[in-house]
Amino acid sequence: GPAACLTVPAMVATAFVMAGEIDHAACYRRRAQALLAPADLAAGPPAAAFLAQGDIWTEQYEPGRLCLGAVMDAGRRAGAPAILSQALGLSAELAWWTGRWASAHADATEALQRAEAISQPGLIGQALAQLSRIAAARGDRERCDEHVERARQEVEPYGVGGLAVHGAAALGLCALSRGDLTTAIDHLERAWDAAQAAGLGNPNVVPFAGDLAEALARAGAAGRAREVLAWLQERADATGLVYPQAAAARARGILARDPAEAEACFATAHAAYARQQMPFEQARTLLCQGEALRRGRRPADSRRPLRHALTIFNSLDARPWAARAMIELDATGARANTRNTASALALDSLSPQELQVARAV
Repeated sequence: GPAACLTVPAMVATAFVMAGEIDHAACYRRRAQALLAPADLAAGPPAAAFLAQGDIWTEQYEPGRLCLGAVMDAGRRAGAPAILSQALGLSAELAWWTGRWASAHADATEALQRAEAISQPGLIGQALAQLSRIAAARGDRERCDEHVERARQEVEPYGVGGLAVHGAAALGLCALSRGDLTTAIDHLERAWDAAQAAGLGNPNVVPFAGDLAEALARAGAAGRAREVLAWLQERADATGLVYPQAAAARARGILARDPAEAEACFATAHAAYARQQMPFEQARTLLCQGEALRRGRRPADSRRPLRHALTIFNSLDARPWAARAMIELDATGARANTRNTASALALDSLSPQELQVARAV
């Protein structure tokens, strides 16, 4: 039927995107988009959701946002909880990348509620993956562990693909956020092994490789770090994506012994972010840059990137990362400006349900 004609090429395109074969995915995406354009969206939300997923994984955030908005509207009108849960989960993933973490948390929470109502393990796993990632970056170890353990017990037995990568990646990011490099590397290496076994060739599907490279670089494991960096750079060259390019450049900056080399690496990362902004990743690079400048006895120069990083971390409520930026600023002899913190975190004072109501209004 028409829905199948739409969905099949969209699914094939998504599979190629996951494998990192962006060029192969493009022809199937064009075919699905051509079929979807004249069709009634009510007949094709699954295909549109798959296309939006591809948009997210290929860093085409604005087309993905518009597509997901239409899918969610169609799902609400049709009373289709499965489609709505899937679209909300994808909206949470998109909001993670674009630095709208309050919205990401609200969307993932609603996605989980709707998936639970229809007992859909795959959709439950999708929502838990997003919630665990947000909790990890915000330093909420208890909730991160809770979400990952629930996915292990309730979802993985159904053979839902990718959850082993998501869980290990979230636990690794959580450990990296609190500065526990040994634990972070252990979890992130498990994510690496699971991703390699699954043929996951797109670093953006589960963004753990940049975390692994950074953890290894900070721990002084230069040899293994360079292996991960080589993979990230090869993927960046093959796909043209910003995330692997910038993550590789950041880790090289951490590893660099020469201050000029480090500064060049961070400049490469910032140039990549000029093509597509990723606030959390950008703030982490600014933090690393500020750390390197301070260690190079340039405290005055380090203050600007550190203050910028602190502003972004506060806006995301990424507390352990903000704390690190504040410690670095203190070490430069400057005082961190926290006057805008309360307003930046206003949305985060709302519960997910309150934010859902506010957005609806």
